[in-house]
Amino acid sequence: MEWFPDFEYSVNKEWRRYGWSIARYCTPEDFFGEERLQVARTPSESYERIVSHLQEILPWASEDAIRQLV
Repeated sequence: MEWFPDFEYSVNKEWRRYGWSIARYCTPEDFFGEERLQVARTPSESYERIVSHLQEILPWASEDAIRQLV
């Protein structure tokens, strides 16, 4: 896997960074590999899993608020 840093900087002859950074973007498939993005669940199962997880970490939030967020 090739690593792409979030931001790249220009460097001088002494290898010190200077100037504005440049953002580097890539797709999740390029970053993690196509095989890591395959799951054995339906979109509705994934939705319920996300809602369940958010209910655990945000116990004060109502279920309606969490579903609106998702």
